[in-house]
Amino acid sequence: MYPEDSVLEDEAMNRFINVLAVLMIASSHGAAGNNSIAVRLSINTFKSTHNDRAMVEKMTSVLYRELVRLLGEEYVVYKNTVGLGRSANRQVTGSVEKIDETYFITIKVLDGEKGEQLFNKTCTADSGDIEKTMRDIAKQIHKDRRVWQR
Repeated sequence: MYPEDSVLEDEAMNRFINVLAVLMIASSHGAAGNNSIAVRLSINTFKSTHNDRAMVEKMTSVLYRELVRLLGEEYVVYKNTVGLGRSANRQVTGSVEKIDETYFITIKVLDGEKGEQLFNKTCTADSGDIEKTMRDIAKQIHKDRRVWQR
């Protein structure tokens, strides 16, 4: 056996070990269960200073349902009702204020891992336009690449 042969065998063995390690790591991420999804949104009921809690809850649930429709149930957690056992790395927060008959809605998506704001939208809606407005916001969140990049 020549010395060059042992060097080639060592290099081949190192490559084999590296490939094996990469395959093991890749397969372990898929077996992690519910937490293997790269990005998951958590939604809490929006905050508000006015007394119409039913309207605020309705706004939150419309946004949640539309995001589930667009993304799938595994990517969205509504902390007030389901999903308490699933982790999320994006937080959807919202606030609602009402002046006369106009609702002022602010929605943010925050990255819990990096501490960054990824999405911010402030808009107005009349009580008859609330559902359409919330569905439109969900579509904007769905289309925003920053929200889904890790």
